[in-house]
Amino acid sequence: MNDTYWLLMPYKMRDPGVVLTLAGSEKKGEDRWDKVLLTFDSVGLTPRDRYWVFVNAKTGLVDRWEFVLKGEKTPPVPFDWRGWKAFGRIQLADDRVNPKDGTRIHFPVLEVPAALPDTAFSLTASRP
Repeated sequence: MNDTYWLLMPYKMRDPGVVLTLAGSEKKGEDRWDKVLLTFDSVGLTPRDRYWVFVNAKTGLVDRWEFVLKGEKTPPVPFDWRGWKAFGRIQLADDRVNPKDGTRIHFPVLEVPAALPDTAFSLTASRP
């Protein structure tokens, strides 16, 4: 579940139980981001997590997120979202990098097929 969130968070922001709050904006030079706070209303494995998503005002893409897990009273952990690429009608970023310590989460192989057979969603489908 967490791997899915690291990859697909921008598409999951409107899931049931996700609460979005505009938390201001941030500007650096000519760049500006809308800062959106994500909290969770009794959903997910860690409902006390908080995420601040920085949406680039020019591109509409996520450039960074910061998070505090389990409602802890710690500074938010930042990760820059990099490597946005189009896959059909969606875009995905394949790289997340923590600018403070260099921790990297990378999705080296991303594929978005145009269609899947119905058997891909059956409980008896064979898995590799």
